[in-house]
Amino acid sequence: MRERILDLLKEKKGNGILQSDISKRLNLSKSTVSEHLTELERKNSIFRKRVAGKSNRVWLIDEVPHPVEGLIRIGILKAAEYPHVTVASENLDTGTRINVFESAINVTDALAKGKIDVAFSPLITQILYSLTNDSFRIYGGCAHGGHGIVSRASDPKSTPFGTSQLSTMEVNLKSFLREKELDPQEIEIRYFNSPKKMFEDCLRGEIKTAAIWEPYLTLLENALEDPKTWDPSPTAEGLPCCTMAVNDSWLKKNEQIFMDFAREYVRATKSIQEGKRLKKASNLLSEKIKIDKDLLRVSFKRYEFDWILDKEKIENYIKEFNLKNVPGDLTKTFRTNYIKKAL
Repeated sequence: MRERILDLLKEKKGNGILQSDISKRLNLSKSTVSEHLTELERKNSIFRKRVAGKSNRVWLIDEVPHPVEGLIRIGILKAAEYPHVTVASENLDTGTRINVFESAINVTDALAKGKIDVAFSPLITQILYSLTNDSFRIYGGCAHGGHGIVSRASDPKSTPFGTSQLSTMEVNLKSFLREKELDPQEIEIRYFNSPKKMFEDCLRGEIKTAAIWEPYLTLLENALEDPKTWDPSPTAEGLPCCTMAVNDSWLKKNEQIFMDFAREYVRATKSIQEGKRLKKASNLLSEKIKIDKDLLRVSFKRYEFDWILDKEKIENYIKEFNLKNVPGDLTKTFRTNYIKKAL
């Protein structure tokens, strides 16, 4: 019965549905619906809000388009970049929920719409969203590195190439092409929203070379016959990948929860940097993103995890993407000293 209710809520997405309409749509008594919703609410699977008189509107917890007091919803990508995120989340006393997204655009869009409260997504995606959206701020770093270029071809100039658009991987690929005396404007480059799709197309030979992140880089190295791998170029090596952005409306209602999470996040980052908690982190992240824990532990070695995001790194990143005059426009977007002051 609860599955039927959840399926209906999935169908309604961010609009939700009146509790009375659930009874009508599923031909259930009001008391039966109320009983099941109470249990789902207890498990943080759904959210109810009084909207008029005695009427409640009901959403899936992942579709609630506004802050949920006492709960932190965290968005990550399906990648190996987040061992410290999962450890920090596990150590919080308050309710936490980690949502996994395939696309950087989708996770940042969910943050902007208030469907998640904290997002770890590529810095460039967050910057571009912030130019037209004033709903979130960028508070800290996550990691850099964790990517490379792998080719199934003996000639590294063989096309087509694959990468993800507006990412550090794209910067790395274009730097690589210039080092090979190739003009990126004249080369066939295919852009992917999903690293899984890029991985599959490379396996099939539809692209010859992939600029891709972990754990898919290691998967390709293991799956291809005699692959050739290049580490990040000096241009892309120190650039941040994902960064931590926080929804403003949620923070106003849950500042203490965020500060608790930030402290745990800093502690977890330092532990991971020291080579500690890696087993726990790989187990937790594997459970969330459904990727083998041993593969994740190998993938961690290619990352440099860092919660700090300083002004110089931001300016260098913006320079690489040739976003003219952006630093002045983005002053209000960054709150990089917020966590430092609270520690």
